[in-house]
Amino acid sequence: MLADAPDDPRLAGLGPAPWVVQPLVASVRTDGEISVFVLDGAPVLQVDKVPAGDEIRVHEHFGGSSRAVPLDPDLAATALAAVRAAEELGGERLDYARIDLLRHDDRWAVSEVEAIEPGLYLDVAPAMAGHFADLVAARLG
Repeated sequence: MLADAPDDPRLAGLGPAPWVVQPLVASVRTDGEISVFVLDGAPVLQVDKVPAGDEIRVHEHFGGSSRAVPLDPDLAATALAAVRAAEELGGERLDYARIDLLRHDDRWAVSEVEAIEPGLYLDVAPAMAGHFADLVAARLG
């Protein structure tokens, strides 16, 4: 849901459950969002996602598009640093994480550390299946 202000009527009726709130970063309209996948402590893949038209959401069901691209070394380093920070804060190793980045103030900023649902973008990055299978096989021993 998109809301314009704390008193936005679209927020009426929402319960006291935990919320995830993030500001609208204007560059999502021009630069989109980048996801870097980190498996077993190593960045393995990058997917660039862009919204359609005037939409700000990059997801396909809102008309956005995604494409796998070569890993940008600087973005890979940023993603790895985000994973290491999350591991330190959480006290556990993250075998898998997708780090989402948005351009803000002329630099890339981490907007999300996704470590629960492995949205692997197999439709645009089929190689992720092999990376993830290797990780699972290694953990199963």
